[in-house]
Amino acid sequence: MNEANNICVGVGKTDITPPVGTELTGYGFYLNRNSRGIHLPSYSRVILLRGENEEVLIFSNDLLDIDEQIIRRSRALIHSRLGISENRIIFTSTHTHSGPATSFLRGVADISKEYTSSLPAKFLEAAIEAHSNLKRASFGVGRKRISGISYNRALKGGPIDGELMVIYFEDLRGKPIATIFNFPCHPVTINVKTDAGYYISPDWPGCAMKIIGEKIGGISIFLQGACGDINPLMKHKAKGFEVAEEIGRVIATETISIVENLKLRERGQFGFGSSFVELPTQPMDYKYVAEELSRFLREYERKRDSLPNGILRFYAEWSEDILRRMKRGLEKRMRSKIYAVRIGENALSFLPGEVFVEIGLEIKRRSPFVNTMVIGYTDKCVGYIPAEWDFDLRGYASTMAPKVYDHPPYQKNVGRILVNECLELLDCLKSSEPQASEHY
Repeated sequence: MNEANNICVGVGKTDITPPVGTELTGYGFYLNRNSRGIHLPSYSRVILLRGENEEVLIFSNDLLDIDEQIIRRSRALIHSRLGISENRIIFTSTHTHSGPATSFLRGVADISKEYTSSLPAKFLEAAIEAHSNLKRASFGVGRKRISGISYNRALKGGPIDGELMVIYFEDLRGKPIATIFNFPCHPVTINVKTDAGYYISPDWPGCAMKIIGEKIGGISIFLQGACGDINPLMKHKAKGFEVAEEIGRVIATETISIVENLKLRERGQFGFGSSFVELPTQPMDYKYVAEELSRFLREYERKRDSLPNGILRFYAEWSEDILRRMKRGLEKRMRSKIYAVRIGENALSFLPGEVFVEIGLEIKRRSPFVNTMVIGYTDKCVGYIPAEWDFDLRGYASTMAPKVYDHPPYQKNVGRILVNECLELLDCLKSSEPQASEHY
């Protein structure tokens, strides 16, 4: 179980740009952002990693998030065509706010069923390409701290994670195959009040991937970090796409610098683990709904001119919907899945939802691996996973976001539970215990 493996890698990429005219999701309520053009194409990128006894297929999609039903259909399709276990297929999103709606977010954008129904076949196309060009690879891992890119939007002076982590693969002849890079920062650089806000765009991650792919070769794959409370510093300066392109250029330049200085290895321990996690939610009753509405109306009387457009409509729709669902019974917990992948003495830890940065930092700090990449927005989105202080402050992530994502608010210890579950999975993968392969 502890022997080094030859690692084989295959990559694929397919265009998932929606048609011009498709409504864009993100940034606010009832904005009717029907797209007018394309800044950069949107892609689904995938990497297939295979050791001697294990394989995993990892998608990175230029989307805000992705609906569970789309994921299920896609996994079944890929499994039936390629034989890859559905439990070994991981979907992640870059979380761009200038793409189509692919899951329900109250008041944010309508879902185009024509577009979402096309995605499983697109994902299969990329997976087939990755499967067909699988080859032995050498790899290198590096990281670097970058400043001046991001800030904590939920807590003044709050924590950030300025670490850029890179995993690079090339074939045994020295030809680049893939560059995976990870940096936690919301892709919200485009000003929705300008014409640019009506263009389809992968935002700064797409700009970075374009540069890296052109300069290094192979496919560049961005895996979004724990950026639930992290925004770009230059967000409010945007008039067009210049901030997206500037951040993309900085991240790409640093990624290329890391790759140029890597020492590569041809063998390394390779492993995979997954586990279900139960995220506890707060009990909801009629008193809770009445208190939330009363609190909102008091705030509305004080701040009506500064509150988002459509906020009255939003609360009316939320209260009607939640009262209807309460009669049927609300879930006491949200069930999701976490994953871990081992490459040598390095690990990738995949988490669901919009995870606050200090949760990601805690996983990195306590991980048994030399380097740990923390990835958010994995599989179906389960909303924000806030730090405990956000509950004390009644922050957006702990109080308002559950109404948007359509689930009961989480309990205060949800982040701690997620950290412990991820660390347990990483510990199992590090010790290569047989049960690390799958937890149910």
